[in-house]
Amino acid sequence: VSRNNRRIFSADGAAEFGMLANAVIFTTGTNTVTAVTVTPATATVAKGKSVQAIAEVSGTGFYNEGVIWSMDSTATDSTVSSSGLIKVGASETKETLTVTATSSQDSTNSDTCVITVSA
Repeated sequence: VSRNNRRIFSADGAAEFGMLANAVIFTTGTNTVTAVTVTPATATVAKGKSVQAIAEVSGTGFYNEGVIWSMDSTATDSTVSSSGLIKVGASETKETLTVTATSSQDSTNSDTCVITVSA
């Protein structure tokens, strides 16, 4: 067991025991978001109820997996949280809502969840 239960690896890969240190990784590859996929793709949600959507971001290199959620509702009590929790408000007048997850790194990559609003 190491001192302070920490193990440090040197540049040649040998393990050394001691204090933790900061590290910086440089890459020559491209860090690219290639797709955003939202599940479920469709859902039926009653007014006043919620459904959880999940966004999966894929890409190459060290890409940002974050998304920005948005919804096309005009009702003030219909919301989508930063974690993808979709709430259909009791005052919602639209029959169908489109919820979009857009890549934080590349706004050209997004996907949607279509919500059918039931009474």
